[in-house]
Amino acid sequence: MTVYRGTVSSPVPQTVPTFSSTQHNKRDVLDYIKLNYARNLKLIALLEEMEVGKSDVSMSSGKIKKAEVSQQRYECFNFTDWSKTVTVTSFSSTTLVVNSTAQLKIYDTLYYFDSSTGTSQSARIDSITDTTTCEVTSFGATAFNPAAGTTLGISATAYPENSVNPSMISKDFDNVYNCTQIVREPVAISNTLLKSEFYATKDYFKLLKMINLVRFYEKIERGFLFGNRASSGNTTSGGAALTSSFTTSRGLLNWAACSYDMVGSMTSFKLKTEIPRAMSVCGEGDPMICLAGFDICGRIDDMVADKTVYNIDVGDAKTTLREFGVNTKMIRTQTFAMELVNHQAMNEGDLAKCMLIFNPNNIEFVHLPDRDIHPNVSIEENDRDGKIDEVICEFGCRVNDGGQSIGLIQNCY
Repeated sequence: MTVYRGTVSSPVPQTVPTFSSTQHNKRDVLDYIKLNYARNLKLIALLEEMEVGKSDVSMSSGKIKKAEVSQQRYECFNFTDWSKTVTVTSFSSTTLVVNSTAQLKIYDTLYYFDSSTGTSQSARIDSITDTTTCEVTSFGATAFNPAAGTTLGISATAYPENSVNPSMISKDFDNVYNCTQIVREPVAISNTLLKSEFYATKDYFKLLKMINLVRFYEKIERGFLFGNRASSGNTTSGGAALTSSFTTSRGLLNWAACSYDMVGSMTSFKLKTEIPRAMSVCGEGDPMICLAGFDICGRIDDMVADKTVYNIDVGDAKTTLREFGVNTKMIRTQTFAMELVNHQAMNEGDLAKCMLIFNPNNIEFVHLPDRDIHPNVSIEENDRDGKIDEVICEFGCRVNDGGQSIGLIQNCY
């Protein structure tokens, strides 16, 4: 068979049709919508919650309890312990000037440790002149002669035989109050959009409400942490545009009665010793929680390499917040253990250099009757061609001990 070879010219390329600007193409949409939310609702996860079953209503336990109050302004009382020391401003002969005589009384004895003799030196209070000055009588082998800045301990009274009219002082309970704050987060949709079909969701309004609920929880959690109440009274006057008075609730950070400044350097000694020293009312067995950001948590992780310095437990046996879905590490101090929680809000601004420590047993999420977190549906006007629902509550932060178990640790790096 004869084979003939020849030349082949280049083929003419096919014309690819282009879409016109008015043509509607079917899009390839995955049947999925990703909600890019970080799991940072740490306090909300710890709240005691109502659970509605098929035939009953039960209460799930939480680290932070809920409580119902009957007034917009709610109060509680606590006793702050007596001061056990005073600081010397000056001393001359028998006249002692200290920072305050408010918790001293006649017949009290005072002492200080004299490192030069290895003994304590003592004096008894004979009279109190004013808020800072008193007259004392020295007793003991070495004369009472404290220098300025010396810390004096307040010790037992010393009465003569057959004494009468014993000296007495009393200390009132502290009144601790706060106010509730009304929080509303509405979400709306037109009836046209409500009745339209969408990819990835059969109920677009339900999806919007879910997003709105997450936003609501994030904002109310930050109010619980960082809110402030009115400077005086129960309400703050409105401004030029929003003229109505409003109430707000003081949050945990602003209740903190304990503080410590790490002056830009966080060390193991400061974490284990200085923090519990600053929070002296907290002791063994108190279930302390520490909120911090990435930078502080990372620095503590770096320090954990020395197991003799830190006893870190990341197992389920000792970290109590795991059951609520909150990942923690257990940090042991000289007196109490605290669970270290990485909280998103503690990464923002100068809060990134701070730690907020508190005892969840001494705080409560309070609300007025029937004003706990709940939805209000169909709050739109009668003539609106659409729907508006909202999440609403009237909440407050109650601190049962006046903030004595809340500590703000600043300037950690």
